[in-house]
Amino acid sequence: PENGHYTKRVPFMKKMVFQKYGRASHLRIASSADFKNVLALDEAHWVATGASTKTLHCDPGFLDLLDTDNNFRVMCFEVRSAIEWLQQTLADQSGVDSASTTLKISAVNGETKDGKSIRAAITKMLRHAGKADAQEITLAEVRAIKKVEEATPVSEAGVILPAASEDPVVQQCIKDIIEVTGGTPHPSGQPGLDEEDVDRFRAAATARVEWHTKVADCKPDQTTALLPLGPATHELYGNYQALREKLDDYFSQCEAVAFDKRTAEHFLPSPATLESADLTTKQSIEDILKASPVTAPIAEPTLHFNGQLNPLYLVSLRKFRAKIMTPLLGKSSDNLSKDGWEAIKNAFSQYDAWVNAEPGKALSTLAAEKIAKYMDAGIDKTMRELTTHSAKTAFVLDNIRLVEKLILYQATMLSFLNNFVSFPDLYDPHKQALFEMGTMIIDGRHLNFSTKVEDIKAHSKVAGQSDIFVVYADVFQEGPQSKKFTVALPVTSGNKGNLQVGKRGVFRDLSGNILDAIVVKVIENPISIGETLVQPFTRIFKMVTKRIESMTTAAEKKLDTATQGVTEMKAAPAAKEDKGASAGNLLMGGGVAIAALGSSFAFMAKTITHLGLLKSLLGIGAAIFAFVLPASIMALMKLSQRDISSILEGAGWSINARMRLNRSQGRAFTSRPRLPKHSTVLPRTSRWLWISLGVALAAFVITLIA
Repeated sequence: PENGHYTKRVPFMKKMVFQKYGRASHLRIASSADFKNVLALDEAHWVATGASTKTLHCDPGFLDLLDTDNNFRVMCFEVRSAIEWLQQTLADQSGVDSASTTLKISAVNGETKDGKSIRAAITKMLRHAGKADAQEITLAEVRAIKKVEEATPVSEAGVILPAASEDPVVQQCIKDIIEVTGGTPHPSGQPGLDEEDVDRFRAAATARVEWHTKVADCKPDQTTALLPLGPATHELYGNYQALREKLDDYFSQCEAVAFDKRTAEHFLPSPATLESADLTTKQSIEDILKASPVTAPIAEPTLHFNGQLNPLYLVSLRKFRAKIMTPLLGKSSDNLSKDGWEAIKNAFSQYDAWVNAEPGKALSTLAAEKIAKYMDAGIDKTMRELTTHSAKTAFVLDNIRLVEKLILYQATMLSFLNNFVSFPDLYDPHKQALFEMGTMIIDGRHLNFSTKVEDIKAHSKVAGQSDIFVVYADVFQEGPQSKKFTVALPVTSGNKGNLQVGKRGVFRDLSGNILDAIVVKVIENPISIGETLVQPFTRIFKMVTKRIESMTTAAEKKLDTATQGVTEMKAAPAAKEDKGASAGNLLMGGGVAIAALGSSFAFMAKTITHLGLLKSLLGIGAAIFAFVLPASIMALMKLSQRDISSILEGAGWSINARMRLNRSQGRAFTSRPRLPKHSTVLPRTSRWLWISLGVALAAFVITLIA
């Protein structure tokens, strides 16, 4: 397609070699020479075509470079593009084979555009570091230089910091613009300023200056339609606004009282409100006064300033009367009618519209004089020159990042392809794949394969189709309150043991750190053939045990009843015969039970004597075999279908191959370490009991044969 997501197939230079792992064929990628085979191979034969970057354990910078669309997923077309760029830019690929983090200048292809830039950048960086004669540079050196460059005041395609200028006025201007606009992120982590920020500030400042000009030319003794009280309008408008809602409410309340006098008492605090209020605190009293009118509403729509006024608004009302009402109405009065109030609101209407039309409100913290100063052409020109100059710095940074990119690709690409296009590291017990997180030690065993999980619910839906016993565990950094991440761990050998929700263990990450861990979910499936064969007998044993327990409980109840009956016999001689009969029945029942057991053993002995020991044992063996065979077949079928790819798919991978779990891999993923050599295990004290039982059984068999 034209979007460039797929590239033209390239011919491979040598015969492709595949290796069988888990019934799937994996392309052998032993060196950089095999990269052309990767490009020539159809994506359908890649083991994976997509992966979540959150599940990969490698240099974050490498993953960021691969993830060109920044969606936290690496896709096959992005991997192809990365391989092609690496092959075009790197002439000598021996560093790829050794996973070297040192880049030689001579290894870079100077015939390509990026190659030329990388060569020039390496030379400049080495000269800057005082190593002009050096012919190679390391990843650590490149990142140290990049960190310094990113922290400079002028950086990153037009993003500047206040320190970019030596003029204190320009510095303050940049600080103020960043504060009122929010600025643009700078590589140093601080907010900076780019040309768009300057343009936005200038547009807002221009509109704000024009807005201020409308009220700036009014003389102290002059009034206008916009400033009905002259320059004092700005200050008195706040007093007007503070009373506006309360006065509107008051005149509406007066109209209600004029219509029905009974409504007057509803506008004042009710007796119940006053009784329940805590009138000993200032805040409680103020809350009641705020909910009350400026004065008690009357049928006449007039406010009497000489009447009983709400004390919370008393000062504001006096100022309103002297500074606003008297000048606007043209006379001093002790009363304010509704018509007078409407005239005052009309006088402030244009000023209301002017206030509501305020542009650039973010600039309100800056004085008008300061805004006008920042509009100076010289300051604006200086800031634009700084942002233009920063484009040169960005060019330098881009070249430094190209060097970093090439080193990261050289050091990591081979390992990545062996964990994406092919998965040999997953099947090698001496290596750990890039998507493995570490080992969990729990229930006397090591769960060696683990992958990070973002959403347990979503992962378990997919992993449940794998036919694998899966344990989910939360791993904590320090204590149970600080969760670090969640992992999925397949259990592939042995048995379930005591693996259950709530079971605690420890998790050893790839850096060797030991972290606290707890099981939060389990998907149960057969783990091994041995466990499957024993499982039916375990069920029978549990069933028999449960039956014996129920019989014992019933016998105990009968014994308790009989004992109670004997006690009652002593207390009531008249009932001796009945209770005696009950005791006799109990003894008779016990005798019958013992007789039944004796008969059963006699029958078994007679049968064995009649058939012979060998035939009897063969018969028992045949019965057990007939019982175990179907279970064994089902277990083998299910165990052979175990698919490790589902564990990865649940974590966000796109997997092509069905990666069946083989026997050696199962033992590698879940292992129980042996005791150290030359260890001595002391015998258990109960072994004599088993020896005695064995001797008794042997004597019984010999008696039967005899």
